[in-house]
Amino acid sequence: MQKISPAHIAPLRNVVNFDSLMRRLKSAKPELPRIGVMYGHSGRGKTYSATFAANEHEANHVQVGFSWTQRYFCKSVMVELGLIKPDDQPRMAIPDMVFAIAKQLANSGKILIVDDAQYLERKGIIEIVRDIYEASQAPLVLIGEEGLPDMLKRWERVHNRVLSWVEAKECDEADCKALARIVCDGVEVTADLLNNVRTAVSGCARRIVTNLDRIREFATARSLSSIDAAAYIDRIDTGDHRSA
Repeated sequence: MQKISPAHIAPLRNVVNFDSLMRRLKSAKPELPRIGVMYGHSGRGKTYSATFAANEHEANHVQVGFSWTQRYFCKSVMVELGLIKPDDQPRMAIPDMVFAIAKQLANSGKILIVDDAQYLERKGIIEIVRDIYEASQAPLVLIGEEGLPDMLKRWERVHNRVLSWVEAKECDEADCKALARIVCDGVEVTADLLNNVRTAVSGCARRIVTNLDRIREFATARSLSSIDAAAYIDRIDTGDHRSA
């Protein structure tokens, strides 16, 4: 699990909403399901929010890869839980790996966060996740892109166990200001330039951060302590580099 210094955490609304989701799952009554879902377009800070929440709540955080198999998923979760070392090659059968994971989660009471969950449908890994949840009854959070809710509808035994759905929102003005305070430390970025950046990239947190870093470099190279939209005309990178 990646560690993030509190000094580098921007209080974005997606961070706050994800933290609230974690708290709701932890405090849910025993008769309620304890699966949460955060979904939304790429670049909106879902993994950033999850990394912060994992640190804050001492949760376990696994990011699924496109090529993963059921066995590789189980191994990765076991590594995250500290059951095996990264170089170990467990010879256990998959059901035994699931049992070991579920037992550890049940004993620890920690939340398991599964990131890039849109890949879980491949090779039936989603059923492994359901088995882990059922055997442990530990809180579980699935994070994925905007199509995740529709994907989960095809797996009703998972879908009907979701307690809370949270959509990752695009950055608003307050989010942009918070990001600028961290990324452009020492350089004041005026509200008009921040608004131009946010609008140009449709509120995508990742592109906002990239542009803010370029703005900081631009201002620093010119010894500017403050920079506005007039000083940065036609320099915003929208990600569209097609020829005219």
